[in-house]
Amino acid sequence: MNFKRLMNETLVANSGDMSRGLKNQLTIVSAFANEELEKKMDYLKQKGISIYTYTGLRILEFSLPDIQAIIEEQSAKIDKYRANPQELVKDLRKREITVGNLNFNGMGDM
Repeated sequence: MNFKRLMNETLVANSGDMSRGLKNQLTIVSAFANEELEKKMDYLKQKGISIYTYTGLRILEFSLPDIQAIIEEQSAKIDKYRANPQELVKDLRKREITVGNLNFNGMGDM
């Protein structure tokens, strides 16, 4: 399926509005098309961070070097990350904003 087409047709059909759920689904799809997927999964498993929830899957949207950097920089929070992967996502988003490493994937530059 062409996700860009799906997104564009959704925008047209809804007068420029797109549900947050559809936006999230489209961005998560890019995580699975990434060549680093296996390495990310192995690294997170090694650290004891589960990706088998919606929040855990969101971690996979970020690059492996960013994930590694946050976990190393915030090593005191590792238990928090294990209990609640959303905490890792929040820290990754903060890094993304402060470093200016926004990685648009060509799907409408969301």
